[in-house]
Amino acid sequence: MSEIVKLGNSTFSNNLVVRRIGHPYQNRTPPKRKKPRTSFSRLQIMELEKRFHRQKYLASAERSALAKALKMTDAQVKTWFQNRRTKWR
Repeated sequence: MSEIVKLGNSTFSNNLVVRRIGHPYQNRTPPKRKKPRTSFSRLQIMELEKRFHRQKYLASAERSALAKALKMTDAQVKTWFQNRRTKWR
């Protein structure tokens, strides 16, 4: 009767070592591609900077209004302000 023992990536059976081939993560689905960097127009940056100079934090309603005026998404304005505050500190 043979005894099979698993240890990590190896299987031992009657003094015979059977190893799995390949990297342990190779069967996973590949990660999603990174979103390309968003380019803002000079006008958008100028308006964002002007607003940032007056106000470092925006409420959600203010953010929505600014995003709509600049033809950007709320998330883009939010991220821009987060990044700008980091640069400011």
